Amino acid sequence: MLGPYKESLIVVRSLARAGFRVIVGSESRWGSYPERSRYTAEIWRHPVLSLPEFVSALQQYVASHPDLAYVVPVGDLLARALAPHWETLPRPPVFVMASPGAVLKCQSKLELCQLAKSCGIPVPEWVTVDEADKLLGAVHDVGFPCVIKANETPKLFLEKEKAMVCHSEMDVVTPDPWPAGAVALVQRWVPGLRRNCHFVARQGRVLAYFEQQVLRTDHFDGTGLGVDSVSVAPTPELSHYTGRLVWELAYSGPGCAQFLRDDATSAAMFLELNPRFDSTIALPYQCGCDLPLVALQAAGGKEIVAPEYKAGKRIRWLVRDMWTTGWVVVGRKGGLGMRLSQLRRFGQSVFVADYDMTFEYADPVPAFHAGFELLESGWRRFRGALGLEPHPPRTRSPR
Repeated sequence: MLGPYKESLIVVRSLARAGFRVIVGSESRWGSYPERSRYTAEIWRHPVLSLPEFVSALQQYVASHPDLAYVVPVGDLLARALAPHWETLPRPPVFVMASPGAVLKCQSKLELCQLAKSCGIPVPEWVTVDEADKLLGAVHDVGFPCVIKANETPKLFLEKEKAMVCHSEMDVVTPDPWPAGAVALVQRWVPGLRRNCHFVARQGRVLAYFEQQVLRTDHFDGTGLGVDSVSVAPTPELSHYTGRLVWELAYSGPGCAQFLRDDATSAAMFLELNPRFDSTIALPYQCGCDLPLVALQAAGGKEIVAPEYKAGKRIRWLVRDMWTTGWVVVGRKGGLGMRLSQLRRFGQSVFVADYDMTFEYADPVPAFHAGFELLESGWRRFRGALGLEPHPPRTRSPR
């Protein structure tokens, strides 16, 4: 299992409980979610994922371990790193990931929007921008409120943010200088909550499907990472849209199609398709839809019985929600009403949620590890706000 993310932890738990001996690949000296799990049998230290040396190190490691049955890469970075080398990766083992063609196609939000539109799937109208001087004009052409997204890797244009929601010219931030080759999409803002449509496919056919509604994210504008979600029964419209995209992409492997759906009008708009396990796969897993195991079985060519799941089950990401709520309550932004609202919603998710995205009584250490990381990061920021020399970071803040 490769990837240091919280969804990687669910993959480790799932496959270890299914009887596999799970080896976790890691680039970190200090550990990550899956490394701290009691279900991790062994750790392989490898070069940094973003470096070219990683792929050759993986090829050498796999070649020297003929007993490996499967390799499960998790996350965008790994999918993009391995897709161009698909034909040269050692076989066996079986690589459990989205098909390379789909990975490369899904890197471009523009291509995905064009594909969805050609399939008759509603997509917010867009304007592309490739120069700083054109951004403000494109925003006015689309109108307020609007959303600005990076066409490809978010770091090329918006650093760590997924999108920029703009209600006026004051919200438009133009990179200076504009990154070479960067393209931005300006789209009309549409109402609704995010729907994550998880799936596992083989040769363009959906084998397993799970739908969830994201109730709250770690950003007040609805962008960012989900911290409070609920499982919902499959929506015929969204499951049809997802299946159509999977067919057109000749998709194999795990993925997640995202839509915005306005419950008041039932209108849905396509957002994007991520060629990987989504960061919220803890919810389908806890609801009985074991997507990591299904993906592994599908990649191995085994017959799959589509798993059922429980609708109406709620999950929270307590560690991340505590972080967000803490900065809202003690920060300088927002009035008293916003702070009280955040506290109310945080408290509701704590007491109402059925599951947590990282914490399990049978495997508690990874969640505590993430909490300590956030406390350390908060302490550094606090020292920086006081004008003191912050401590150098030891680890990355968890996704």
